[in-house]
Amino acid sequence: MLRSGEMMADSGCERGVCGPKGHQEMREFLRKIGLKPVKVDKQEEFQFGDGEVVMSDCAFLYPCFLQNKYVGYVRIARVSVPCPPLFSKEMLKEWKCNLRFHDQALDITRFGVTVPFRQGSPVINILDIDRQPVGVDRQFRSE
Repeated sequence: MLRSGEMMADSGCERGVCGPKGHQEMREFLRKIGLKPVKVDKQEEFQFGDGEVVMSDCAFLYPCFLQNKYVGYVRIARVSVPCPPLFSKEMLKEWKCNLRFHDQALDITRFGVTVPFRQGSPVINILDIDRQPVGVDRQFRSE
């Protein structure tokens, strides 16, 4: 079970995507620390493993934190079907990630962070913050 902000690294996924439940959990987490995602009016097609094609109704920009440090943001589409938060191939490239299956770790070289796999799966917590955020872009502030 993924916690709020955790995303499965998925090298087969072209763009970040998540179902309604994951988006709701991330919005609630951000609200508690005085932040909010930014809605983007963008519809995209997603084809899942069963071959079903689903259209997203929008996307959200989420501020990202690694080890309590603001590191920018990611765009995650919202689909109406159950879908865990998926950290896409595009995001993996942008963050210069290396999946190390031999020792069960994921290197996020852009930010000098290594995270262990969880139960054999690469998981990235984009909301890895436990204090009041500093230096976050104004667009994400709930003022």
